[in-house]
Amino acid sequence: MSVSVAAFVKTVADSGILSFDSLEAYLRNPDIAHDSSAFAERLVQDGLLTDYQAKRIAGGESDALLIGPYVVLDLLGTGGMGCVYRAEHRAMRRSVALKVIAQHKLGNPEMVQRFEREVRAAARLDHPNIVTAFDAGDVDGTRYLAMQCVDGRTLAAIVRDQGPQPPEKVLDWVIQAARGLAYAHARGVVHRDIKPGNLMLDVDGTVKILDMGLARLDARDPDEDHLTGSGQIMGTADYMAPEQAMDTRQADARSDVYSLGATLWYLLTGRPMFCGDSAMARVVAHMQQPVPDLAQSGAKVSPAVAAAFQCMVAKQPGDRFQSMDEVLAALSNGNWRPPRRAPSGSVTASESTRARLRLAIGVGSLVVGVLVAVISLTGIGRRTRPPPASPPPPLAVAPFDAEQARDHQKAWATFLGIDVEQTNSVGMTLLLIPPGRFSTRLGKAMIDERIAAPFFLGRTEVTQAQWRAVMGTEPWREVPYTIAGDDIAVTSVSWDDVMAFCVRLTEQEQASGRIETSQQYRLPKEAEWEHACRAGTLTPFSCGADVSVLEAYAWFGNTWDEDRRPRPGGTIGDALHAHAVGVKRPNPFGLHDVHGNVWEWCADWRSDYPTDGVGLPEIPNGSPFQAYRGGSWLNDAGGCRSITRYGGHPAYQNNCIGFRVALSCREARADSGLAHTRTRTR
Repeated sequence: MSVSVAAFVKTVADSGILSFDSLEAYLRNPDIAHDSSAFAERLVQDGLLTDYQAKRIAGGESDALLIGPYVVLDLLGTGGMGCVYRAEHRAMRRSVALKVIAQHKLGNPEMVQRFEREVRAAARLDHPNIVTAFDAGDVDGTRYLAMQCVDGRTLAAIVRDQGPQPPEKVLDWVIQAARGLAYAHARGVVHRDIKPGNLMLDVDGTVKILDMGLARLDARDPDEDHLTGSGQIMGTADYMAPEQAMDTRQADARSDVYSLGATLWYLLTGRPMFCGDSAMARVVAHMQQPVPDLAQSGAKVSPAVAAAFQCMVAKQPGDRFQSMDEVLAALSNGNWRPPRRAPSGSVTASESTRARLRLAIGVGSLVVGVLVAVISLTGIGRRTRPPPASPPPPLAVAPFDAEQARDHQKAWATFLGIDVEQTNSVGMTLLLIPPGRFSTRLGKAMIDERIAAPFFLGRTEVTQAQWRAVMGTEPWREVPYTIAGDDIAVTSVSWDDVMAFCVRLTEQEQASGRIETSQQYRLPKEAEWEHACRAGTLTPFSCGADVSVLEAYAWFGNTWDEDRRPRPGGTIGDALHAHAVGVKRPNPFGLHDVHGNVWEWCADWRSDYPTDGVGLPEIPNGSPFQAYRGGSWLNDAGGCRSITRYGGHPAYQNNCIGFRVALSCREARADSGLAHTRTRTR
């Protein structure tokens, strides 16, 4: 700790957390009176400060520990809107969970209105199965919501650590959640994000519904149209009702019924209802694939529960239970059977077509699909010539050199009858990446990664001009350490933002006939990204191991100074921002900036791909962080290695994180039926 004891004591006393009188006796202790670290440690040991408070005070951030009548004790987690702290009301001595909107979000009117709506929704609800809201306020520009601090674990965390749960436990939990939701629905509040991570089990066995951040108030809510515009998607892919995926505004109480049914499946089986390489693929599955049979899942449930599950997750809202009261009646009745009735059939052909055009998963409308089949247009990944009648080329097995890398690309392009290089309607150039195999280190083990299907990957990171052409926004504006420029890599976009970009680009390219309806723009999986980055190399960088050589291939710097400001250095000099793409030399596959410039979001949850060292903590609702790879202009050379990885919350935005897109090949076929396999080698 760099501050003196005197400075530490003054900061503590000035903050109002402790009085000078309470600290005076410690100042007379010769063992700690001249060592601020020992002084702070003793205060923590004696229960006068928490570890979190001591660190914030030592860092000169004591002002952040007092928010209105609350003193902050610890950080519970972070999310897209801000932070949640464990805090205590100073007069009442009541422990609370204090949700605080991040300061940089206060300039976003939509975020502020969403936070205010959460406050209003929480204020309406007082039920044993819903986390209680105590207070809300605005102190010197800091907006907060004080809620009941639940001592317990989310159901997602329980299943993650213990596996599928016994039916009797699961039914009890789901019935409790249904009671809370029935109460909320009766008061005009639809949750819209029911999932295991938003259901907390306290030490007494009571289930509490968390997080009203996406809640919809009744139809009279004046902010609803603004906050959930037509076609906008809000929710969690593994638990989202089909109509909510079409348009969040269509979600009603029956959408919560569907999400609770998907939660029931997960708690009993330990896996989501549908699998997919991306959130978009899973949303498509919820809309199109048949509902799985709970009786055949391995969960030992009664026929009545299996039948109730089927009714909870029916594709059409009219075919589901129409209220949580009906759900409670069915799950509580051991002999319940679904009533005989014809499917609702409430969606007409024209409505279905319009809904598909609004999907956030790139499913083209039937009309567009027919036009594409009739009109012969050359698009990315579509055959430009008949493929030869020959076996597929061999996998690109590392190590191989730059010339062999290009040979692998050409061989697979010839086999598939497509070109190695393709360009889409917004000027992105994508390169064919051949399937292959490489070894990488995960923890202490060497892992053999096998990419069994070819795919396209952007030659460069997505630029500001390309983002603007698809989304019509400029999220990098007025963000510190950024500059504007058409060829500058886009930054300050969250993983969620990137998912929306991929959806919109997919729709745009499908509508123009440039890609097939079976193709989707997406993020690469981590194994795909590393295979493409390494391009056959086994060295720290795709250009070798020499940092002096890396300077020709990457924009990188020297991290932060002691005041948390970027430090000039590396190849960026004093240009402390993301740079134009494609300026540095490419790797053997022809990809630019795979090292440095901006970190690149990947499709994987970070917990799917463990590594050495201390892993990132999980956020309170149990969802892991999304991975990003490649280093950035801010990192030193070590941070730009092929193996380096990190992660962030899906809503996290940063001035050194961007992305590049991937696209499947329409004709790609994996001999194993798998796009990616992993084997521990030693």
